[in-house]
Amino acid sequence: MRALRTREPNDFSTSYVAARLWLRGNDAYDSTKFMPAWVEAGGQAFADRGSPTNTRPAYPPPALPVLTPFAMLPWTAAKWAFTLLACLLFPVTIWSILRFYGIGWSSSEGLALTAYALALTPWHTALAVMSPSAIAIELGIIGAALAKDEAGGIVTGLSLCWKPQIGLLFLLEQVFSKRWRRAGWAISGLVLISVIALVRLPPQWISSYRENLHYFQTAGGVNDFTAANPIRFDLLNLQVILYFLFQNYGLANVISWAIASALLVVWWRRHTDISVLVLIGLLPFYQRIYNAGLVMLAIAWGFAHLREWRGKGVLFVSAIFLVPGAALLQTLHERRWISDFAWDHSVLINLFLGPEATWAILVLIAILLTVPRPPIENRGVPVSVAGVARGST
Repeated sequence: MRALRTREPNDFSTSYVAARLWLRGNDAYDSTKFMPAWVEAGGQAFADRGSPTNTRPAYPPPALPVLTPFAMLPWTAAKWAFTLLACLLFPVTIWSILRFYGIGWSSSEGLALTAYALALTPWHTALAVMSPSAIAIELGIIGAALAKDEAGGIVTGLSLCWKPQIGLLFLLEQVFSKRWRRAGWAISGLVLISVIALVRLPPQWISSYRENLHYFQTAGGVNDFTAANPIRFDLLNLQVILYFLFQNYGLANVISWAIASALLVVWWRRHTDISVLVLIGLLPFYQRIYNAGLVMLAIAWGFAHLREWRGKGVLFVSAIFLVPGAALLQTLHERRWISDFAWDHSVLINLFLGPEATWAILVLIAILLTVPRPPIENRGVPVSVAGVARGST
């Protein structure tokens, strides 16, 4: 509610301003035009909030057309519209997950899943900072659960537009499952919206966009997984752990991608659940803590298999996401209860406590990859559909 009451910027503000500039036919990624457009929309002028990336939009062009309804509103109204949409999509997302895993809405498992999902810290964080990831995750899950390929593909395409690294995970599941029609609709929607976006962008947008991305990759930037970034524990990607171990930037990237690729191959060979794929997708590249809202799929799997040790294990490990561990550590550091030396060099903090969410994701993946291979006729088929095919209710 604090974010709604103030005129301060947040995660949504850069893409919101970019969409406003795009509507006028201006360079949406020109950082020099950000502040005038922001203040004109009703935002409060600021320096850079500690990082120049806060005035440099980095969402790809497909995001611009889908944000048009928000960009047509002043900032205060746009914030309410964004929050309202995210909140309205949340129960639809829960319904989609329940349907996907064949769990009854009013069953004890369904009610417990709903309560668990409402308590997840990543969702609270995503709404507090108004991250587009929240809506991208919701659309991705809804698209995966829709029975019709056309509708499911289109919604997946919208997820790709809102947040490519989120929507891509659901698109990959469709490709690996050989649901070509659904994947085709998703790609077609993405291409169409991309063309609409590019038609209105002036030629110089490419150089502006590259310049903005450069700031995200600099030492100490929000994407940086080294000790130069004081909020690196907000990241989920494996590089945070691996860089501390090897102190080599390139090696951390290579090993992260190697581990994720190996896990992806195992997932593909075993044809296990979509929840495993989306968790693997959080490991090799830039993902922030609020993207861990994807863990809802694993939690739903756990409730659907509560009688098995794996189901209980998944729910136990997922409880880590009920507590804002990284935020608590950050607060302790800011209040000097944790020294700068410990923050940068302590094995306990840098290898275990800081990246606890990443370790939890790895453990969840390990548990879910031990699930026996499904029958051949049900591989790549959503649980709800497979259940109907077997005559279950």
